[in-house]
Amino acid sequence: MSEYGPLTDETGARTFKLSEPKPIKGGVAARIEGIADRSGAEDLKGTHLYVDRRSLPELDSEEFYHADLVGMRVTSEDGENIGTVAAVHDFGAGDVLEIDRGQEVSLFAPFTRDSIPLVDVEKRNLVLIAPPGLMDEDVEDPD
Repeated sequence: MSEYGPLTDETGARTFKLSEPKPIKGGVAARIEGIADRSGAEDLKGTHLYVDRRSLPELDSEEFYHADLVGMRVTSEDGENIGTVAAVHDFGAGDVLEIDRGQEVSLFAPFTRDSIPLVDVEKRNLVLIAPPGLMDEDVEDPD
């Protein structure tokens, strides 16, 4: 983690130098320079930390940062608008895209080559080939 340099808060106004990082369930624990006690650490609760994009390693052509996918337009193979990537989740069996369709319930699609054959980072668009049943709006409620 320290190889990326100091982290910043959402505004970029505050910087945080971390040391002794260690993985914990759901994240990373680390010491923050200038924070000496528990109350100082508690004051930072909820602060989102960011890495300068220029510090991140270059990706191969078939790799993507989750942050690059969020906000992308999702279309069908025919170019029909499906929605926008709201988030990328990993529930343990691989990445899943949460697609906001402007409806009450989001669509969740596996982020696999079969389901998402095209990701165009420059055009901020990806193509979804929906697995059978994913977009069926006529699915009956089992109750």
